[in-house]
Amino acid sequence: KEKQYKSANELWLSAGLVVAHRPSQSSVYSPPRDQVVYGIEARYHFNPKLALMTGVHFGGNTVEDIAVDGGWIDQVYRELYWQVGVDFGVIESKYYHLQIGPRLGLQSASIEVEGDDPALVNELNIQTINATGLFAGAAVRAGVFVVPSCEVGLHIQMDYTMGAELSGFGREIGGYGVVHF
Repeated sequence: KEKQYKSANELWLSAGLVVAHRPSQSSVYSPPRDQVVYGIEARYHFNPKLALMTGVHFGGNTVEDIAVDGGWIDQVYRELYWQVGVDFGVIESKYYHLQIGPRLGLQSASIEVEGDDPALVNELNIQTINATGLFAGAAVRAGVFVVPSCEVGLHIQMDYTMGAELSGFGREIGGYGVVHF
């Protein structure tokens, strides 16, 4: 009991933020681009070795000032990941832990075109997309407790999305912070 941050029989909640690098999916309309993904996650902990999680991760990027026929356009890419999963505590101590777990979810992505001349944007008839796909993957988290109920650490997630415009592998590498209450 002295080595665990919570009792083995105590149930509790935690909430956290994720900031990670995630290249966007490649499609026939857009090559993969670097982007920062932000996430909000919540967990229901049954004990230090088992938690259910749910969360949303979102990100995007804008390719600005593409010169086309005397005008300028911006290509705006946005994506959103709703996910659920389970975290298994592989190593749990009072000061640090290592968790792994599966993730399932729904990805939504869009590419929109904006420009300084709306007539030019319409005339170019550049393809915009609104796509969705299901994804499955796994996450690994290694964290340390900076104070008894607050942790920070490394977040890595690998997944595969299945969908018409979105199929392919994805990865997130970044950091996270969590508060247990």
